This record gives sequence, C-alpha cells and structure tokens, in this order.
Amino acid sequence: MKNPSPEKNSSFLNQILIEWITPLIWKGYKSPLEYKDLWDLNEEDKSESLVPVFERQWSIQVEKAKAKKAKRKEKRGYIAANTTAADDDDQSHLASVIPALFGAFGGTFTFGLLLKFIPDIMSFVSPQILK
Repeated sequence: MKNPSPEKNSSFLNQILIEWITPLIWKGYKSPLEYKDLWDLNEEDKSESLVPVFERQWSIQVEKAKAKKAKRKEKRGYIAANTTAADDDDQSHLASVIPALFGAFGGTFTFGLLLKFIPDIMSFVSPQILK
C-alpha cells in the first residue's frame, strides 16, 4: 500500500468516533481534495475480498431458485430432466438478492440496524418518559 488508511492503526475510541478521518476532512475544507490525498482501502473493504463472499451466497440462492422451479414444474406434470439451457437462465431471475446480501454481510447489516433502531426507539420513548 502506498497510502495506507489510518483507520487500521487508530485506537478503539478513534474508530468509534471516526476521529481518524478528521485530518482528511480539514484538508478538504482548506482546499479541494485530489485523488492522491485519499487513502487506500483496507484489504477487508476491497472488492477482491467482498465479491467472493457475496458470490458464494448468491450461488446458494440461485440453486434454491432452480430447485423451487423444478419442484413447481414437477407439480404441473413436467419432467424436470427435460429442462433446457433457456430454462436455466430464467431460474436465476427467481433468486432474490436480499437473502444473499444478508447471508454474506448479515452481521454488518444487523449491527447497523441496531445502531439505527436504538436512537429511533429513544426518540419515541423520551417524550413518553417526560410526561
């Protein structure tokens, strides 16, 4: 890495408060940022590490969709062995991206959901408590 991100070496408190990005914000405030001012992505944030995780989950969803379509065809009286390549293309459209995303990145989504849900509940409950 030629310009590593300071996020990796920052303390826990700095990571929670996102304090590690402050120097970049000030630099952008004083003058327009250029590409050379930006840091490299951390390895775990690069597409080379994220895409294989998603593709594994996506292939599971496509296989589930194929199995579901084959089961429907059998119920209608078709023979699943007579499916064509064109049918295989149609089956990928039945797969949902939401379960694949949640399977690959569910922990991150759940943590973000909690971070959003807690303040929302607090903003609703606060006036009720003050009554």
